[in-house]
Amino acid sequence: MRKSFFVALGLFFASILLGFLVWKIATRKTDSVYKNFSKGNWDDVVLEVLSKKDPDLEDYSYASMSLAEYNSQLLTISAEKKERVAQKFADKSGLKFSKREVGGRTIFTFEDRFFSFLPDGSFLKTRALCKKLTLGAEYETQDILSRYLTKLISSNPLPLYNEYNQALLKSLSAGSAKELDETGRTKLSRLLEYFSGREDSPFSGGKAEIEGKNLNVRTGPGTENPIAFQFKGGETVFILDRDSRTETIAGKRGNWNQVLDLRNGSVGWIFSGFLKNISSDLSISQNMEEYFRALDRSPVWDFESWKESSPPNGF
Repeated sequence: MRKSFFVALGLFFASILLGFLVWKIATRKTDSVYKNFSKGNWDDVVLEVLSKKDPDLEDYSYASMSLAEYNSQLLTISAEKKERVAQKFADKSGLKFSKREVGGRTIFTFEDRFFSFLPDGSFLKTRALCKKLTLGAEYETQDILSRYLTKLISSNPLPLYNEYNQALLKSLSAGSAKELDETGRTKLSRLLEYFSGREDSPFSGGKAEIEGKNLNVRTGPGTENPIAFQFKGGETVFILDRDSRTETIAGKRGNWNQVLDLRNGSVGWIFSGFLKNISSDLSISQNMEEYFRALDRSPVWDFESWKESSPPNGF
C-alpha cells in the first residue's frame, strides 16, 4: 500500500514535469511574434508587441529589428505610394515617423520605442544594434548612426561575430564615425586593430598607411568623382571596400579602395598605389581577444526565472 502510494506520487510529479517540458517545447519561439518575424511580416510584429500588456525583452528585440526592416522596406516602395503606406502604418501603430529628402529621394523613418528597453551590452541589444546599423546605413542620419555605433563598439562582438562585422562595415561606410568623441574613436581604433588581424573578418589586412603627399580622396572610385578631402601623407587608415576594376595611375597598377580616416571619421576613395599595407598591432589584438573571450565565458543569461526588480543573470 505504502509502495503504491509513492509510485502514484512519483507518477503524478513525473506527469507534471513532462507536461511542463512539453509546454516549454511547444511554446519556445513559436509564438506569433517570432513566427511573423521569421516570415518577414515586420508590421505585424510591431503591432502585436505594441498590443501586449507585458512584453518581454525578446519581444522588444524583435520589434526593434522589425522596425529597422520596415524602414528599409519603405525605401523599395514607389514615391507615390510611400507616404500613403507610411501614414497607414502610423495610424495603426501610433508611432511617429520623420520625412526628409536625401539625394532626390524621400526617406520615411519610424521612431523606435522598443530599443531603449534592451539592457546595454546584452545579446538582445547587440542583435538589434547590428540590424539597425546594417540597414540604417541606407536611411538613418549620421548622428543617429553615430549614437548606435557608440553602443555597438562597447559590446562584445563574439556572440554575433558576422553580424557585428557587417554592421560595423556598413555603418562606417555611411559615415557613422564622424560624430564619435575621442573616447569613441579610441575604442573604434582598437576594435579595427583587432579585426584587421583576423582572417575571418572583412577588415582582415585592412590597415594601411598613406604614401605620398597632398593626395586627393574621392567620393567614389575613379578620378571622375568629386574630391571629398585630402591626405597630407603618413596617415593610418582602415580599408572598408575595394573596387574590382584595375587601372594604372602615375605608373602604378592597382584599384580604388574606400578608406576610413580615424582622426575624424571621414570616408572616401583613394587609389591603392598610394596605400602601404601594415600589420595590425599584435599586443592590442591579443589583449582585445582575451577581453572578449572573458566576456564570452560569462554566465548564460537566464530569461526564464528573472524578476523585474533585477536584470537577468549575465546582463
